[in-house]
Amino acid sequence: MYSRSYFILQMAFARRAGLLTRIPPLDAVKRFTSFASTFEAYGFLHPSLSYSSPLVYMADAYYAFYLATMAPKEQRGPFGHFGHWKADDGCIHMRFHGGPGVLDGAAIVARTYELHRLFDYLMTAHPPSTLVKGFSWLYNLPTYAALFPPDYISAAEIVSAWFRSGALWGQVARGDGGLRSGIVRAVLDQADRARSEAELDRCFQFRVLSPCATLGRFCEYYRLD
Repeated sequence: MYSRSYFILQMAFARRAGLLTRIPPLDAVKRFTSFASTFEAYGFLHPSLSYSSPLVYMADAYYAFYLATMAPKEQRGPFGHFGHWKADDGCIHMRFHGGPGVLDGAAIVARTYELHRLFDYLMTAHPPSTLVKGFSWLYNLPTYAALFPPDYISAAEIVSAWFRSGALWGQVARGDGGLRSGIVRAVLDQADRARSEAELDRCFQFRVLSPCATLGRFCEYYRLD
């Protein structure tokens, strides 16, 4: 579950980015935060926004909607910290639900078991040729990448300037929902120094990576029959 400070941080970044790119405040929020466009799909009505408005006022409308509408849906499913969905392109897309210590030490054994259960189920529901895709900054972490087939990771494409997703913003949050203060300072300091939209993309330590492999390759790697 994300904290209020997570929303305030993104509004601060959107304000800097919007002023730099000279676009209206609402356009900046939609383009440079992970939540605005997603909330629209759930019926959210954006408040009146101004670059002169207090950040807390701008963020609280979104945070209140998150608490009422989105947060209750973040419970883990039958495959522990992993989830999936079938997209319109026919591909299976991976999802990971974080938490305190979920990639530390012995917890990796539990994550591996969860992946085995997930792909054992997927093999009963989809043909082996089905493509499985990921989309996250987490693939930059050796402990996370090691959970997956090496050729899945090596096939990853770098996704640039993708500010509209937790796939990028997740790296600023701790497992308990708070913020990583050192990373937050680096992101905002870099945003203050940015002179172009391309430089905004370099505010983050990790880029989003999007790997891909067939379902059959996963089952072969995990030795699932």
